[in-house]
Amino acid sequence: LFLHKNKVGLYRVHEEPASDKLENFIALANRMGFAIKEFKDSIAINAFLQKTKEHPESYLLSTMLLRSMQQAYYHSENFGHYGLGFSHYTHFTSPIRRYPDLVVHRLIKKLKKYESDSKLVDTAAFLTEACKTSSEKERQAVDMERAIKRRKSIHFLKDNLGETFAGIVSGVTERGIYAALTYTGIEGMVLESLLEGFEYDDERKEFRRGKTVIRLGTLVRVRLVSMNLHRELIDFQWIENLEHEG
Repeated sequence: LFLHKNKVGLYRVHEEPASDKLENFIALANRMGFAIKEFKDSIAINAFLQKTKEHPESYLLSTMLLRSMQQAYYHSENFGHYGLGFSHYTHFTSPIRRYPDLVVHRLIKKLKKYESDSKLVDTAAFLTEACKTSSEKERQAVDMERAIKRRKSIHFLKDNLGETFAGIVSGVTERGIYAALTYTGIEGMVLESLLEGFEYDDERKEFRRGKTVIRLGTLVRVRLVSMNLHRELIDFQWIENLEHEG
């Protein structure tokens, strides 16, 4: 209706992932023992997630795959939704009564002549601003959710200082590595200063010490060394690399 009558509306859009990020995830999955050459489309990606949902590291797989995707957002023009494989997609109803849902309801009522023109502004300018504001508020909500999750993670681990955990490397920077604990997904950082003897290879995005290599997807054992609730930080110390099972 929006495309045929107005050419603008309120769409939930999700663009294709950057090829390099998707290639990085495929390399990660291969290092974890999954034989993947490529993902032809979002259908193949969703099939992979369905196939691996019972895998012990399924949560980490889905999290890392999500990070390789573009962020969905609202827009007054239609660009399709890659993740769902839809050429047209919008948010129409939700238990939390999103503002975009209400805008779509009002647009439909306007198009169906259930409301007079004076009760709804459906200009491109209004819809552009509504989409921009909705996307901004969504990102703010996501940031708050992540902050709460980090704080809850610290509370969860408060009695485990000094203990060791199995995890997987979820990020690598020149400052150190990020490790996500295998069974909880709780993420913390191993600072470069605690990677004694390792040298960082910026081109390969990995740390190397002799034959020992730490890169994205490496299974590791780490020790919980410190936490800071105020700064929402969890720090680990690298102990050793672990072998992938299977």
